[in-house]
Amino acid sequence: MNHFAKTLKTQLGNTDFIFKKTLTANTSKYHVEAHFAAFEPYHFTIEQKEEEWRIVNAPKVPAWIKDAEKDLILAILMHTN
Repeated sequence: MNHFAKTLKTQLGNTDFIFKKTLTANTSKYHVEAHFAAFEPYHFTIEQKEEEWRIVNAPKVPAWIKDAEKDLILAILMHTN
């Protein structure tokens, strides 16, 4: 499956994340949308390079997203295994 959703507890409370997978020749990527109550969705990318997943293409990642990075990566790993 190329997309999935997961609700995670963040600093702001329960936050819905929608993951959409894209593949390129060298990397696996998930374009992620974070949805929380009254806020506009926040878009960012999580990419795998050299066996390591990390948030990329998001120069000003909000602290509440950065703090949830390990949980986001764990959600991807659980989904792919």
